[in-house]
Amino acid sequence: MTRFLKVRPLHASLLVAVTVLAALVPASMANAAGPHCYLVTYRTEVVFIELTASNGKVVGVWYDNTLSGALPSLYVNSESTDFVGRDSSGQLTLFFGGSSSAVFGSINADSLSLQMPQSDGSLSTVKLSKSSVAAYDQILAKWHQEISAANGTAAAAAKKTAQLLNQLNAAIK
Repeated sequence: MTRFLKVRPLHASLLVAVTVLAALVPASMANAAGPHCYLVTYRTEVVFIELTASNGKVVGVWYDNTLSGALPSLYVNSESTDFVGRDSSGQLTLFFGGSSSAVFGSINADSLSLQMPQSDGSLSTVKLSKSSVAAYDQILAKWHQEISAANGTAAAAAKKTAQLLNQLNAAIK
């Protein structure tokens, strides 16, 4: 015996509308929930971007984490900057922190590339890969652990050096 799904007229209309809308959503955004996240890590810097694009408008936050200080007092300096802009078929024009100077870039399913102005007037390409808040948090947690361990090792070495110098000075007297 074959069973058929009985669909009311209103439900049928909604089903058709949802099916049509689903076909119009780009594959890169079909499974996305909330903002899109992008990440790049360097030796002394971690950059994370969360952005939301809708109807050609873009809003987001740039999170910049840099290694600062010197052993045994290294620390992570964290800053964030809001941005707004436009998206025209994956071509971005962004304005950071209320600036009137535009930053240009491009976005696709897997990456975000930005042409960042440098102090000498040149442009440097920053390419970030698709990521998640969980991955960003994990990278920062690991970085904090490594910095803490390095600070501890450096502090222990400094203490040992001070002890040896004290012994040497005592022997010379």
